[in-house]
Amino acid sequence: MYGIPDSPHCPLNSFMSYLSHLNPKCQFFWQRPKTIAAGDIWFENAPIGGNTIGHKMKMLSSHAGLSNMYTNYCPRATTVTLLDGKGFEACHITAVSGQKSENSFRNYVRTDEGHKRKMAEAIGNAVTATGPSKRQKGVTDNASDLVQFLEQDPSNGSGNMTEFSSADGLSDMDRSYGPE
Repeated sequence: MYGIPDSPHCPLNSFMSYLSHLNPKCQFFWQRPKTIAAGDIWFENAPIGGNTIGHKMKMLSSHAGLSNMYTNYCPRATTVTLLDGKGFEACHITAVSGQKSENSFRNYVRTDEGHKRKMAEAIGNAVTATGPSKRQKGVTDNASDLVQFLEQDPSNGSGNMTEFSSADGLSDMDRSYGPE
């Protein structure tokens, strides 16, 4: 853990403050808070139970009046998503997130609305705005025609999403699986 000098949100200072208020008679890291924290010791000589820890984020969400009920899974998923979005490599993300393999962290990555919008625009541009030589056969600029096209039976060939015009410049492999 690294400190953020002169920040009221410094994780190192918060951690050190927590440690300084633990009950020295209790060997557990997660201790039950006293009803009234007076003096230097804010915790009882008793650990927090597993159910309390397991529902901590839900309880915090409820007490804070948040619009969503968060779970203990949320901080990890958010951390992994943020690090992935900032371009950190999978091996580095798994080193700090606790995943056992680089592939497992992909289950935590969420697609934000900005990326979803960009993907929708890319699909829309590919279908409608790139000109006839890049359009799939049968697709028009009219949304209702597009829906009908997508609902066609692919077995008759007319609704095959992988058919491209001969001037599209795609290889047979690209025609089979679509451009990457």
